[in-house]
Amino acid sequence: MRASASVIGSAGVTLLLVAFFLNLVKVMRSDGWLYLAMNLVGASLACYSSHLIRFMPFVVLEGTWAGVAAIGIGRKLGAFRSVLAVAVGLLLCAPLAATAQTARPATTAFEMRLAEAEPSPGLVEAAVPDSPTKVYLHREAIVTNADVVQARVIPGITSANFNVAVTFNSAGASKMARATASHLDKPVAILINGRVIAAPIVRSQISDQAVISGDFDNSQASAIAAGLTRR
Repeated sequence: MRASASVIGSAGVTLLLVAFFLNLVKVMRSDGWLYLAMNLVGASLACYSSHLIRFMPFVVLEGTWAGVAAIGIGRKLGAFRSVLAVAVGLLLCAPLAATAQTARPATTAFEMRLAEAEPSPGLVEAAVPDSPTKVYLHREAIVTNADVVQARVIPGITSANFNVAVTFNSAGASKMARATASHLDKPVAILINGRVIAAPIVRSQISDQAVISGDFDNSQASAIAAGLTRR
């Protein structure tokens, strides 16, 4: 989803910036057709992008911007044609939005970090789901998506529960082995999209494989697995 929002938002912001620049150097008038149209389409795209990531302040800002541009066009065309201009703007946005949405699934941001059971300067506090326990994360990730070569869904502890088995490349395996060899009997945090989903205790050195366990159904686990190896 975030990848789609970035594509749509970048297109919208580009239109807005180009229009602003051309107006600034007096190539385009602020009440001209092209300037108003670029603002209408650009702000509409930026508004939709903000909606995708649920960032309401920018939804309001960009929606208002698009509305002002539509009013400007309406003054030049008349009320009925103003409605038509808004509809055309939305139609122009739709193909790009659909393309970005269906082009590829969103990337799943994956990290594994060493963690501690007690707070210490420089560590970041994090809650562990379904547990009163808190862990304290080291700031640097041991491995990320770049170290993953394979991710597949495997059965969990119940028939409705699924996990994701991850295989690391040689560089990732080496980093995991070095990090966990001196971290026995301490937690290691697994983060998905910036949120700790599990913090198991390291009982033995970890190398080229790990399991992401959580309260996932099959579709959730499949989405995580698909996103892990997507760059």
